Amino acid sequence: MTGTTTDIGDCLEFGCPRCGHVVRDEYETLDTLSPTDWRCDRCHRVFNVVLLDCPHCGSETASVALIAAEQPPPEHRVCPSCHRSAVDHEEIDDGIF
Repeated sequence: MTGTTTDIGDCLEFGCPRCGHVVRDEYETLDTLSPTDWRCDRCHRVFNVVLLDCPHCGSETASVALIAAEQPPPEHRVCPSCHRSAVDHEEIDDGIF
């Protein structure tokens, strides 16, 4: 159960996969491609977020899942804006992931 949302306005917004509450990363605490546990302000349950920064179009999106194990592997992540790989394949080949 994963979903993505896009950068709206000044900060990244994404929905809690449990209750649907829209959450904002106002302080830009998410690191690109680093799975992060996030606690929903409404239901107070934890879910997982991965920030994707597309190397092709520059779009920032958030991939959300109930747990980190449900996040797709880096080589399968696709940018919802340009529909290209959201990860530079050189990074995967170099063993960064």
